[in-house]
Amino acid sequence: MKGKKIFALVLSLLMVLVVMTGCSGKPKNVEEYLKQDGVMDEVKDELGDTEELDIYGEDNTLVYTYTFAEYMDLSDPEMKELVVSTLEESMQDQSSVFEDIADQFKEEVQDQDVVVRVEYINSDGEPIYTCEFK
Repeated sequence: MKGKKIFALVLSLLMVLVVMTGCSGKPKNVEEYLKQDGVMDEVKDELGDTEELDIYGEDNTLVYTYTFAEYMDLSDPEMKELVVSTLEESMQDQSSVFEDIADQFKEEVQDQDVVVRVEYINSDGEPIYTCEFK
């Protein structure tokens, strides 16, 4: 009899947790959050909407994809290394900005495993450099 009461109590608590989680008002992840009315416009307004920058959510990842307007010939390994190292250094210098963005999104979604991914793409569609921040 005592085991049935404990089971009933645990089951009741689980049901309360499920109901509370479902009613938290927060979207499950970044992708769902960005689909809410006005959110994407607000994000783009803060960053300055440009043709070269695409912003979207992919599950719990906020993705910034910058596509260079002009083609860069990166067939020379030294030139490619120079470009990649410059982008890498720039991203390291701005890491706190992207980490702060991830923290802001964590406040808006249920899933706290938020990632901000920054991608640099050549005009021909070839990836040049990608990094992630949490």
